[in-house]
Amino acid sequence: MNYDFELDNASRNSLSLLINRIKPNSTVLEFGPASGRMTQYLKEELSCKVYGVEIDEDSAKKAREYAQKICVGNIEDYTWKDKFKGIKFDFIVFADVLEHLYNPENVLNNIKEFLKEDGAVLISVPNIAHSSIIINLMKNEFNYSKTGLLDNTHIKFYTKKTFDELIKKCSYFKSYETAVYTNPANTEFENRYNELPTEVGNFLSTLPWSEFYQLVFELKKHEVSVESDFTQEYKNYGTYFIQLFVDTGNGFNEEESMRIGFQDQKEISFNLSKFKKIKKLRFDPIDDYSFVKIDEIKIDGLDYTNEIVSNAFHTRDDIYYFENNDPQLYLDVEDQNEIQTVSIKIEYLCKGEESLSDIPNVYKDIINTQSESLQQQTKKLDEQSKKLEEQSKSLHNQAKIIEDKTLHILHQNSEIINLNETIIILNEIAQSLRIKNRIKKLLPTNVKNILRSLLFKYRVYSEKYKKFKSLGKANGYIFTLKQLYKSRLYKSKALSFAKTDLNVDVVETIKDKMSIVIPTYNGLSDLVKLIPQLINQKGFDSIEIVIIDSSSSDGTKEFIEKFDLLTFITIEQKDFSHSYARNLGYEKSTGDYVLFLVQDALPESEMWLYNFYTLHKQNNLTALSCTQMVNAEADLYTCYGIDNFNKFLGISEKITKITEKFIDLNVSASRNLAQLDNVACMFKSSEFEQYKFQGKYAEDLDIGLRLIKDNKRIGITSEISVIHSHLRSSYYYMKRALVETDVLNDIFEQQNNSDININNELSDIYTAFCLVGNLLHKLKKINTLPISIDDLKVYTLENMNTLINIEYSSFHFSEAHLSISTLDTQLADTINEFHQNNVTQFKGDLYYSVHHLVHECLGYVEQRYNMIDEKIFDEFCLFILKIFATNVGSKLGAHKKEYEQSDIFIAQLIKILEKGI
Repeated sequence: MNYDFELDNASRNSLSLLINRIKPNSTVLEFGPASGRMTQYLKEELSCKVYGVEIDEDSAKKAREYAQKICVGNIEDYTWKDKFKGIKFDFIVFADVLEHLYNPENVLNNIKEFLKEDGAVLISVPNIAHSSIIINLMKNEFNYSKTGLLDNTHIKFYTKKTFDELIKKCSYFKSYETAVYTNPANTEFENRYNELPTEVGNFLSTLPWSEFYQLVFELKKHEVSVESDFTQEYKNYGTYFIQLFVDTGNGFNEEESMRIGFQDQKEISFNLSKFKKIKKLRFDPIDDYSFVKIDEIKIDGLDYTNEIVSNAFHTRDDIYYFENNDPQLYLDVEDQNEIQTVSIKIEYLCKGEESLSDIPNVYKDIINTQSESLQQQTKKLDEQSKKLEEQSKSLHNQAKIIEDKTLHILHQNSEIINLNETIIILNEIAQSLRIKNRIKKLLPTNVKNILRSLLFKYRVYSEKYKKFKSLGKANGYIFTLKQLYKSRLYKSKALSFAKTDLNVDVVETIKDKMSIVIPTYNGLSDLVKLIPQLINQKGFDSIEIVIIDSSSSDGTKEFIEKFDLLTFITIEQKDFSHSYARNLGYEKSTGDYVLFLVQDALPESEMWLYNFYTLHKQNNLTALSCTQMVNAEADLYTCYGIDNFNKFLGISEKITKITEKFIDLNVSASRNLAQLDNVACMFKSSEFEQYKFQGKYAEDLDIGLRLIKDNKRIGITSEISVIHSHLRSSYYYMKRALVETDVLNDIFEQQNNSDININNELSDIYTAFCLVGNLLHKLKKINTLPISIDDLKVYTLENMNTLINIEYSSFHFSEAHLSISTLDTQLADTINEFHQNNVTQFKGDLYYSVHHLVHECLGYVEQRYNMIDEKIFDEFCLFILKIFATNVGSKLGAHKKEYEQSDIFIAQLIKILEKGI
């Protein structure tokens, strides 16, 4: 049923191309008719006699209404040969069918006896050489999906050349051939040529077959002249679809939807007669950024245009501006249970993100006005949030005073309580309650209206609303709204609303007891969000939470003690290590399963723990970790780090990766096999007891290695996530990389290079610092923001190529130190120690890698943004500095032991840098 879409003969698609080859009054054999969308057209419009072979019995029942006879069964069982014995067909049709068969060659040979001498075989097949597939392969991706080029039921894959070879092998002759063209940006993969190096992207786009999405052929028994219709003008048609989702009580889903491809037509109609008890309709005008004009929507002739609700970024009259690639229009039709026809008159003023630059000025004003308005609203929200925080602090202080006075009086057991003082205290308590009420009413009406307006867009008919509510409860609604705003404005994926098919009310309650262990230190601001989220997790009979606190001074203990079911244990800060705190928490726990969680990781939904446990249980694992989803405050480098880490682990897509044995490979491969992540990691308690954590750092990787060496099954999943990321300084990333590299060397028993020249290594860091600092100095001279990504690339790389070839002097170091000091004083002062100790200039591997690092930064920014405003530009500069600092830390960590044994300044500096991680 994946391809049971509404038939559309108005546009250039594979079905319309096949149908246009069939003559009226023909006898047709249709393989894979599904529910009969083509069958009906052939019978009613072309007066054809249609026979079919369909594997799905329910679909066959629907198609039988329009067919002479339907044979239900697998095509390759060949039962249809007996059913249709003696019938000769004018046309035999395989519309996206052959790729689902194990032996298409055998099937093509077997149909010959049923084809008239002058008859034709009509075929459409997907093209595996489409540029979207090539781009994915270059990104090391090959992911199946429910529909499209990589439909997960496809068995055979063809290019134009290999299908031509199949035709020849079966002794057929082509009489007609063409293709449906689709730009990679308009496919299910949404790839773009500019994701590749320019010369590669240009080359790929010029290949004749690069945008063949589907190949269409007409084959004959005997040789005839061939009409090859591969006109490049077809590329301009693209392949866009308007899709209608029908909610009959099951929500919006692909199975209850219809698609119609469009070209230039302005009115599109859908036949809904097969749907009963319709509650809601959802139109997806296009899967891309767009400006659309909705002239009219009619249901059985009645005008519903004014009833439209949308997720548009902005609307004016009948113009809708969608700044994301999932535009949606909603209609509530619960009063119209049975609907025959829905029609929509729509005009696409622009389609695709790249075309937004061509929008007429009148529409650009809409975007600019709305963007400025949202920025002003966010600024007001920030100001209001600060007011609320100040009022809250004042209230807290007053409550503390009242509490102290009350305790003072109650402890005067031997004295008569002064009645007047009691009255004063009671009045103060009443006043504090009034303050609370005033804070609740503090928001002015216009700010409340702004909040309501923003919330409404995600509430009305939105599948995202429930997710928004759960995130709002966990993080606070102001934070979540700001997160949504930033996500929309910068097209970031910082906030991702994960979908779940689970119904909270019908899931089977888990009998196993779950223990959650959380090491904490001064994390009150995070725990006030996290603890309620954990307590409210659904699907468990019993959840136990154990807090191991390193002598916090921010009120963590007082907050935790408000919850009767939480266990709170204090350790001295000097005694903390990642292994010790977690092992202690486990020893105090009593659960069948134990989940180790950090204090600032937030569950993505109220079913998060249930889904985590279910994946663990279903895969029979000893340990399972989940991925991290960045929060709205995350900068470019944070997103880059998490994206790259997930790619390294092979979990960029929704997948659970399981390892069950150790293979002795290189360090990178072994780390990939054994990676667990204690940001959120679940163990079966009985098995954790045998291993426990070891070491001061990288305790999760260490236990992962020990588990798989003992043939235990461990996993890491991206099917669920925690919201977790930090805004860290470049200095921190340098320190962290130093410690991690050193620990990895120990874990994997890496032998250091005894011939290392320490002075050259330090000189390489010093000279690379000069290069990066002077590049940032040049970048700060850009005063024409916003700037296009192309212009930024040209400017950055031109300066990079100039700076990499110069010899650096004390002047250049001063320029670099000043430039980097404005971004990270601690990092600049650390490298200043090199300068003070007369480290000389040397261009080594780190220095020459800076060129590659800058390219990496530019490439990542280019994937996300077309225009670079002030915010993105600042993040880009920090991105360069942070990725450089990380590489400095790795270089220091790789030879830490050699540095410690030296008698120069670096030995003492290393001791300082490794503290506090």
